[in-house]
Amino acid sequence: MKTPRFSLPLVVAALALSTPAWPSFVDTFENGVNAGNWDVASGWTDMFYDCGNPGWCFYSSTTDFVPQPKTSLSVPNPFQGNYRAMAVMGVGVDLYTDTLSWGNTLGRPLSVILQSDNGTPANPNDDWGAYAVSSADIPMPGEGWRSFDFAVPSKLLILPPGWTLASFGGAPGSWSALMDNVARVRFFYGNPSQTYPVQSWNLRLDNARLVTATTPGEIGPSSLRADRTSPGSVRLSWSPSPCGAAAQDYGIYMGTLGSWTSNTAVDCHDDPPSYAEDVTTGEGDRYFLVVPFNASYEGSYGADSNGSERQPGTPAVCAAQRSTLQCP
Repeated sequence: MKTPRFSLPLVVAALALSTPAWPSFVDTFENGVNAGNWDVASGWTDMFYDCGNPGWCFYSSTTDFVPQPKTSLSVPNPFQGNYRAMAVMGVGVDLYTDTLSWGNTLGRPLSVILQSDNGTPANPNDDWGAYAVSSADIPMPGEGWRSFDFAVPSKLLILPPGWTLASFGGAPGSWSALMDNVARVRFFYGNPSQTYPVQSWNLRLDNARLVTATTPGEIGPSSLRADRTSPGSVRLSWSPSPCGAAAQDYGIYMGTLGSWTSNTAVDCHDDPPSYAEDVTTGEGDRYFLVVPFNASYEGSYGADSNGSERQPGTPAVCAAQRSTLQCP
């Protein structure tokens, strides 16, 4: 008998079939190494020394409406590239505020901006991107280090909840197009939809990170995990769909690895609602899909590793009609 093995965890409603083993990366700035070529503002002081969380850090003194630590557009770095192929699931950073000339940071959250150069790195006038705003404020002087982490569901084909498309000169494209080619990561000291006064800052940055799905159960905020409970069965568990209330139930599908349209419905109900299901696998190498649906439509089966829309197998699906969008 062959020992069952399971495909890498699949994102609910994005459902990639495979995930490359692209490593996560942390820019620690140890010994002054600035892998992302970070800067805050041209003409001001950027330096590195033993000031971090722990070890070395990036330090900047700047006077601006909004400090914006950012990676380079022109110098290749680990924060650039095809986030979908890299299976990116998040970005994050640790911040420290040494001094602030006046006022405070209350009600001033940190945002992250993922920027597209629209395929023209030398022309900033056609750039666009998307941003997400944290629920926590930037630390005040004396408050110490504060960590910020943002979920980046790179396998989704539509704009995730909590993200907003934005123009930086060019017309915004789609989330899917952005995930194909992220040119820059920017941390924005505030909400991009608001305005702020000019202040002088002395600030620190450490552990700027790009988190990828390199271990089981770690693809995005809505992941599918398969845990073997016996030689012939597994327990599937997943997070609620990003579709929210539109996802009234979940269809569970199983197929044979290598035969990517062989998936058939093994259960069309998560009953009682628990985001978990025990599945009998039998012999062979299996993959699993969990697809949200409601009384009218079944949601998208997601994208494969090439970004192409995944097609249902046979026999009939759990709902009579399938939405061409990510959500039912």
